Amino acid sequence: MSEAEKFFELHYLSNVISLARNDHELQEGILQSSMNIVTNIKSGIKANNFNKVLYRISDLTHKSLPELFDNDGHGFMKYQKEINSDQAIKKAVTQLLKEKGEKELADKIAELLNLHIENQSIAKEVVFQELDAASYGNDTAQEFVNQSAFAPKEYKGAMNNNSWNEDSLVSQIQLYSRTFTMKIANLNTMLNVNLMIVDYIMKGWKLGKYEKPNNRLFNKMDEAPF
Repeated sequence: MSEAEKFFELHYLSNVISLARNDHELQEGILQSSMNIVTNIKSGIKANNFNKVLYRISDLTHKSLPELFDNDGHGFMKYQKEINSDQAIKKAVTQLLKEKGEKELADKIAELLNLHIENQSIAKEVVFQELDAASYGNDTAQEFVNQSAFAPKEYKGAMNNNSWNEDSLVSQIQLYSRTFTMKIANLNTMLNVNLMIVDYIMKGWKLGKYEKPNNRLFNKMDEAPF
């Protein structure tokens, strides 16, 4: 495992720990890497899975559990601060791009975002705002929007619905995404990664072209000029 891959796994596990700290229900059990992770956690995955998170973090950091989590977890909070620094993120993003390419980086970022997407409604709101923005972009972005199978009336104006305040979950998710994508030096690469992230979310939550074919067919027929 490369240092960049280790970094993104630690970021993922760090998010899991943060979610558990904020919700006692999450501490009943955690750790399925799936689109419905929060739903799955709250439905009662066994608590020993949470222990697996702790031991995996210990393995990756080469630190003992007491070092990390004694004294109200100050050791781990210090480590979280280190891996959340701009310098650490930029280094990992650059390295993973070089080693694995755009798709792998996009998947890693999307996995992190999906930890915070609680349901399909939130996922759709995130996607609509990204499609609305992409519809004003270059040919690649506009082609992606056209191939999404969403009708313009579904996503147009979605950016105006985002107040970009800390109380908005969608704003937090998008700002979190930018924490990584804005570290990409090449603008075309940044665009490609952004679009791949949106596609990952659409696929995972079965939105747009990934919905049941009949549902999308009727939506597209609504836009037909007859």
